[in-house]
Amino acid sequence: MSITKVFNFTLSLFLVTVVSCSTTKLAVNMTSSVMKDGIVVFFEESDYDLARRGLESNIKLLEVFSRANPANKNMRILLAEAYGGYSYIFLDTDLLYEKDSKEIKRTTARMTEFYARGRNYGLSILKEDEIFKKAIDKNDLELLTSAATRISVADKEALFWTVFNWALLVNLDRSNTDNISEIPRLRILIDRMVALDEGYFHGAPLALKGVLECSIPKMLGGKIDMGVKSMEQALKIANREMLLTQLLYAQYCTPAIQSGKLFHSLIDEIEKANVSPMKDTTLINNSVKRKAPMVQRSIKDMFLH
Repeated sequence: MSITKVFNFTLSLFLVTVVSCSTTKLAVNMTSSVMKDGIVVFFEESDYDLARRGLESNIKLLEVFSRANPANKNMRILLAEAYGGYSYIFLDTDLLYEKDSKEIKRTTARMTEFYARGRNYGLSILKEDEIFKKAIDKNDLELLTSAATRISVADKEALFWTVFNWALLVNLDRSNTDNISEIPRLRILIDRMVALDEGYFHGAPLALKGVLECSIPKMLGGKIDMGVKSMEQALKIANREMLLTQLLYAQYCTPAIQSGKLFHSLIDEIEKANVSPMKDTTLINNSVKRKAPMVQRSIKDMFLH
């Protein structure tokens, strides 16, 4: 074969590969836009089991698309949202009802893995800023405080799902010293999310801040009064229709302020609430109503008054 023919063959092969890659990336980009707009369908679903099966079957599909086009931010945001949402809505509920020690250990391990995956997908977007990456990787809090201000509204979804997964991962085992050591970085990121959009997803950033501040003992820098204030703000923003805030408030802040009265009031509010169909809070609120009785049973004796 002549040099010219070899060259032409190689060029043709290269062009086919490029076109194929471009087509794949285009398909992923188009799919990610549809999925990003359509993810709300899961959160609107009133059938708990149907939503669970649907999310389970789609997480790996999202990863297939993400592998095909790793640069696509929407896919990574969706994966951060899917892993965090699946773990909290379904696995956390399973854990509250589980009695078998082996299953408790297994479910906890899955939640740990899934929250870590969700956090890492979110961080992979934020780390595209080299200064932010350096601050996170080196655990440089001073640099991170500065780098966090570089996160813009355009990346607020990536930031939110990063802190959502990270906060719940840390809170899964508050006795773990490695988890406790991550709190300063997490606090900086949560504060940035609150500054960017405290009303995002019905005040969820404020609810996360409330959990964080109420979960840290005062001797370690916890600001319980600020945590309670954040929860109250979140309830106001959501018009008390996002029951997740009531549950987190009851679960993490009322023991910190030792208010059994407020705890029972919040749990009672959850139990009496009607879950509106076809809203982006429907699935979460149904999950919260499942969790509330077990939360009440697990910490009702933690109050001195």
